[in-house]
Parts: sequence; C-alpha cells; structure tokens
Amino acid sequence: MKTLWFRSMLFVTLIISCCLALAGCGDKIQNPPITRIVGDLNQSATLLEIVLPADCDDVAGANSSLNGRVNNVDLDQVKVVMYTSGGVHYGTLRIFADNGTFSMVLPCDRRVRLILAHYAWDPEGSLYPTGPPAVSDTILATFWDIDRVLGGISGLVRNAFDNSLVQDVEVSWVIDDSPDQDTTGIDGFFVVGSKIPSGTYEFLFSKAGFAQMTQSGVIPPLAEIQGPNNPYPGDITYVENLEIRMPPLTASLSGHIRLIDPVLTDTIAAANIEVQLLLNDNITSNVLKDTTDAEGFYSFEQVPAADILSLVVPSFVFEAYTYGPIDSTLELLPGSTVIDALLSAGGGGSYRLISEPDRR
Repeated sequence: MKTLWFRSMLFVTLIISCCLALAGCGDKIQNPPITRIVGDLNQSATLLEIVLPADCDDVAGANSSLNGRVNNVDLDQVKVVMYTSGGVHYGTLRIFADNGTFSMVLPCDRRVRLILAHYAWDPEGSLYPTGPPAVSDTILATFWDIDRVLGGISGLVRNAFDNSLVQDVEVSWVIDDSPDQDTTGIDGFFVVGSKIPSGTYEFLFSKAGFAQMTQSGVIPPLAEIQGPNNPYPGDITYVENLEIRMPPLTASLSGHIRLIDPVLTDTIAAANIEVQLLLNDNITSNVLKDTTDAEGFYSFEQVPAADILSLVVPSFVFEAYTYGPIDSTLELLPGSTVIDALLSAGGGGSYRLISEPDRR
C-alpha cells in the first residue's frame, strides 16, 4: 500500500512540475489528456505514464515539452518511440533518469504516438506506410493522444439575382463564446478559421442594399469522419465550404385586395386586411406585413429580388363571411411588380398579375 501511495504521489508531483514548467504557454491550442491505449489496458497503464504538452500559443516555432515516466521495466532494455499522428517516425528516447522519467521538446501542436518497446524492436519501416504495428511481446505499451477534428470553414457570397460575387459583406459568428468576423474581398471570399472543433455554427451576412442572411456551417464529429475502422488515429482536417446567395433589395410589390360580396354579387375593397410577404427562412426578419388601406391597397418596398417568396392573405372574417386564406409563390425581379387578389366568401380566391419588370 505504501509503494502504491508513493507512486501516486510521485506521479502527481511530476504533473505539477510539468505544469509549472510550461506555465508560460498560451491557451489557443489544446492538447487534452490521452484517451486511447492499444494493448492490455491494465498492463499498459502500469508501464508508461505520460503528460502531454501543455497548451501553446499558436505561434510559428513555439515549443513545449512532452514528459513521462517508465514503470516496472528494466530501463537498460527499453526505449520510447515517437511518431507523428500521420504515421511518420519522429524520434526515439533511450536515456532515462534513474526514476524512469523522460522529457522531449516538441513543437507546439505536434500530435504524437508513443510506443514503449524493447531495444530489439526496429520501428523503421514497420509503421509507415503500412500502418501501426500489431501489439506483440516486443511492444510493451502503445499510446495515442486524443484525436481531434481541425475544422475549417470558408466560402463565397454571391448575388442571388445575377450570381455575381459580392464584396464588403460583413460575416460574423461566435465560436467557443468568442465573437469574430470577416469581410468579403473583391472575390466574395470569407474565411472563418482552420482549427474549429466539431459542432454547428451560425453565421450572419450583412451588407447595405442586400437582405441580411443567416447560414449554418457544420464540422462533423471525429467518429463520423474517421469511420468505425480507421487504422490511423490522430488529427483529421475537415473543411466546410459554404456558398451564400444574398438577394439584393431592389424589388417592390404592391396591388389591391378585393372581395366578392355574396349579397351584392359585386367586388368591394378589402380594407384593413393583413397581407404577408414570406421570404426565404435564411433571411432574417423573413415575414413582412402590411395592412390594406380604405381602397384595399397594400405595398412592400425594398424587398429581395428572388424566387423564394410567397404572397399570403391569411383567413379573416368580413361582415359575417370568412375569406381566404390564399397564397402564391413569387419570383420578383428588380423593379416594381403589381399583383391584385380577389377573395371569395367561404374561403379561397385568386391572384392576378397586373404588371412586372421586363424579363428580357
């Protein structure tokens, strides 16, 4: 029991010492604890203890230290072999302190695989390019650090009407509770980042003269990208490319709403009736409303020139009769479009196109 207590305290002391030594590192790149052990779990856990590099600033050339300890083996007969997560041999340690501890300087954000092996085992050509070696008597323990998805999101913004690229669009988002933004250049291109964790993110696109848009970007979880039988654990890069179509606010829509009076068998103006213009769900404030005047006239100004709109007159009661609802899908062109509606008592009705811009 005392021996077990001493080993536990020694390992805790090693971790604390490593953390103090690496306290100068920043918090932009995260190297979480090891989560994968290949081989016999109970045996491996008693052979090799590892403290991964502390978080590092995302600065070219920055270094951190990999620390660990070998337990319950003859130190004169073992070595620690390291590979990059892509399967390339990175280095081999053969010199340990008397208590089995070891340390190696690594570039920040370097992902490594560790193998504790006998001297007789030759790693060259065994792992790359054919894949990780099988656990055998000569490989005492194998560790992978936690796998990550390094997600990237970027895209293009286009004019939904003529497909041209749109410059100076403000793109904003929040990742890990940190708001950020980018602005599209002359090529309509925007970049969110290249080390985004798995998740669904919402982006807001804004520019004067265009409908404000929202769009989701998804970085899948690691298991979905790797698949169930991936032989190469380690970081995986995933890029999500978005194409945003922003409708210009260059159209207008107006017209009259009239009712077929069942008594007079004539038409009358539908005064004080709500008219709705439903826009694409990705457009913020995507329901526009107007109320007809005494002449039954409605009007919408500066609306998107797009083909994903619906003109709706909800159901209402007028002089004890129910009218509507009616709706119609529209494609609005830049300029003025006039559409009248005629509603029948008991529900239903029809729209009639009065005029629209030249489609040539």
